[in-house]
Amino acid sequence: MAGVSRVEGPRLSGPAAAATARYLRVILNASGEWAIAGDVEHDGECDTENVAAQGDLMICYYKGAPGTHIYVASKAIAVGDICHSVAGGKVTDGAGVADVCRAVTAAAADGDYFEGIPMVQA
Repeated sequence: MAGVSRVEGPRLSGPAAAATARYLRVILNASGEWAIAGDVEHDGECDTENVAAQGDLMICYYKGAPGTHIYVASKAIAVGDICHSVAGGKVTDGAGVADVCRAVTAAAADGDYFEGIPMVQA
């Protein structure tokens, strides 16, 4: 099935634009594929598994769904930090373009996973 398919609940699925590491923020591109979000995209979803290649199925959690999500830090993140979008689908507690989440667990370094409460943009 080409494009995004509807899944009941907080998950969306569709083809990946490229190989993608777990938990990076992704967006739906003009080709109907999930692509790694840049620093200006505030409404990136979070993918749930590694994707090996372009066209492989990616399952994404809708960030507007209730509950917390897992994010990838671009640097150390403390509990309570408000995190912002940066390039490569990651988030930072420093300067960034858009609010993404508030950290509820810590990350020690670049590439570490942490749990956050999504900040849904209007």
